[in-house]
Amino acid sequence: MRLETLTVFVGAVLGAAVAAFAQPATQPAATEKLVSPDGRIEATLLIGEEIRYALAVDGRALLAPAPVSLSLADGRVLGRGARVLRVERKEIDETIPTPLGKRAAVRNACRELALVLSDGAALRARTYDDGLALRWETALPGRIRVRDEGFVVAFPEEP
Repeated sequence: MRLETLTVFVGAVLGAAVAAFAQPATQPAATEKLVSPDGRIEATLLIGEEIRYALAVDGRALLAPAPVSLSLADGRVLGRGARVLRVERKEIDETIPTPLGKRAAVRNACRELALVLSDGAALRARTYDDGLALRWETALPGRIRVRDEGFVVAFPEEP
């Protein structure tokens, strides 16, 4: 009797697991792409119940879609369940003087995309010729305390 109960339990757990994986993944509500100035790096932001980012270099996936969020001390999680109010894009190409170091100036060239969200936050992404930068900004009143920054790095499966 005990063996039968265990078999039924294991079968139910396996059946639930198979059903969960067989369900189609929820599609993002929106997708925004951002390409580096030289065109080699492409960042993709997938906006749905959570914000996910992915990165490709020369058309080949380097990082698989993974979530990014900002948890506040009061329990709110910026980037989860928020709607995109607007998308702002701009190109930056400037020279920044460096008083210390080997060079007198450094070139700052990138493309920028800001997702302005309904939860009072904005996720600003920049693609450079050699990388990706993500930054959270808030328009929340007063001081906020950050409990945790959710940032996952997911590598694609090997072929």
